[in-house]
Amino acid sequence: MSSELALITTIFKKDLVSEFRAKESIVTMVTFSVLILVLFSMAFEPSRQTVEEILPGLIWMSLIFSGILGLNRTYAKERFNDCLIGILSTPIAPYQIYLGKAASNLVQLLFVEIITFPLYFIFYDLNLKGSLGMLIIIMLIGSVGFILVGTFLAALTSNLRANEALLPVILFPLLMPVLLAAIEATSAVFTGLTLDQYLPWIKLILVYDLVFLIMPFLLFDYLMEVD
Repeated sequence: MSSELALITTIFKKDLVSEFRAKESIVTMVTFSVLILVLFSMAFEPSRQTVEEILPGLIWMSLIFSGILGLNRTYAKERFNDCLIGILSTPIAPYQIYLGKAASNLVQLLFVEIITFPLYFIFYDLNLKGSLGMLIIIMLIGSVGFILVGTFLAALTSNLRANEALLPVILFPLLMPVLLAAIEATSAVFTGLTLDQYLPWIKLILVYDLVFLIMPFLLFDYLMEVD
């Protein structure tokens, strides 16, 4: 178990150090999220009530679109340099590659959230009526669901032509359950609803996360063999 965790950690560290050293994906993702925020605030002057209704959707959609920019690069270097063949020839299992890359993608997305999320409160003068702790939990588990399915599908499309355009087309239909649940739960926290009122949405997100945590153990080996 410890050796498997060490291999996952190795993949995680390799990807994370590479991305933060190059700063290409991180800078692009942060810039894209901030641009959406600024453009929306300049184009519209919604009332406070309207902001509470539409901002959860805006936050999640900006994170999803910026996250896709990072997901498209998940396997790019290995494919370009044919490193993936070498990695697969080592004792490391394909699902360990998946978990390591998913963890790296998650840290990058959370980094973007930490930078951009406070800006929404500044630009829109938000007064959070619910629990900040619950909001953080919802953002975390929603991000986990997005990254798990995104990293899996990025492997599926990485060796195809026009994979950057194809990934969102395949991703969004599968992402709808967790995206809608995350938006509803975030909106509930913004408006100060009680936990009982949005707990079903949180449970849906957790079930979704569990499904896409288990699925790669069953399918990722086959996916790598087909590639």
